[in-house]
Amino acid sequence: MPKIDAPELKAKEQEKVYVTIPDMDLFDMTHPAIIINGRVFGPGKHYVDTTLAGTIEERIKMFRDGQVRLLQPKSDKKALDAMNRNGAAKSMGGQNADPNAPELS
Repeated sequence: MPKIDAPELKAKEQEKVYVTIPDMDLFDMTHPAIIINGRVFGPGKHYVDTTLAGTIEERIKMFRDGQVRLLQPKSDKKALDAMNRNGAAKSMGGQNADPNAPELS
């Protein structure tokens, strides 16, 4: 069989970078390991290819965003609407309540 003159395909060598997984999370607890395709990346520096580094950084950001979400209190929609309408929330009772102020509904 004659040899076919075809370009030789070589696997591209991927660029590698360091990615750092923090030692502690926002609650001063050990940062959990990140597992991607069975590979475990614990806290510290890891030398990985750029694609994997992007995935690891995305997972770190998602974990941190979830923790920030836990720290943020849920806003009181009724109070925010009253403040937007009136400029300040009106008191609903007590000694200094304005008797002519409209009630919050």
